[in-house]
Amino acid sequence: DGDGYYILTQDSTITTRLNVDAGEKVTLDFNGKVITVSASMKSSSLYTYAGGELTLLDSSAEGNGGINYSHGSVGYTLISSHGNVYVYGGNYISNSTAGCTVWIYKESTASTIYGGTFIAENWGTTVYIEGNLIVEEGTFKAAENNGNALEISSQGSAKINGGEFIAINGAALTNEGSTIVNDG
Repeated sequence: DGDGYYILTQDSTITTRLNVDAGEKVTLDFNGKVITVSASMKSSSLYTYAGGELTLLDSSAEGNGGINYSHGSVGYTLISSHGNVYVYGGNYISNSTAGCTVWIYKESTASTIYGGTFIAENWGTTVYIEGNLIVEEGTFKAAENNGNALEISSQGSAKINGGEFIAINGAALTNEGSTIVNDG
């Protein structure tokens, strides 16, 4: 926790949530490394409070870094953001039943995804939006059991300028809010 630019130097397992508090600006560079979420965790891996900013990227040439949750708990979310999150790359894979890889809450006013791969492997939504989100690029895949690739709540808004949205047995996009699709 705390302002700064953090670079992973090895694969890691986390057992407690990483928080970005109001007023903090944190950049996490996966650097080709993977954060595995411990089965003991029952809430979000990365949590941004209102007024906080989290930037995620993978500066490695291979682009293999990211976060992996494979324990199947009900309702688990990899990234919860009441503040703003900016994603420039990385792999975000969740096997949570009825969970999601990213949840953008209503306090989030300027979150943007510039790239990355987001996969909900087990009846979940890849990205759920209650706030505001811009999608420039990225791959969003709901792989199993009626999950949605991108879901915008009645309070949310999204502007989609690019990306690939895949849902095996669900919807690529569900929209109850305001959505502008320019490309993707």
